[in-house]
Amino acid sequence: MKKRDKIIMGTVLGGAIGSVLGFMFAPKKGKEMRQDIKEFYDEHEDTIKKVQKKAKNLSLSAARAIRDKLEKND
Repeated sequence: MKKRDKIIMGTVLGGAIGSVLGFMFAPKKGKEMRQDIKEFYDEHEDTIKKVQKKAKNLSLSAARAIRDKLEKND
């Protein structure tokens, strides 16, 4: 994965995590918070799914690279 792609993915993930934390610590009632989270998800569903897919692919790629490196050392 290119450095640029890692930076973009990190930025998007950081933004998503920050948003979730912001929702969690916001002074709202549970029902309002759940509605806000649902609306946020509905508005950003495509982006969230793309990030999930990229994160999954990145973790699988990293796992393969680690496995290959360990197998070479055996």
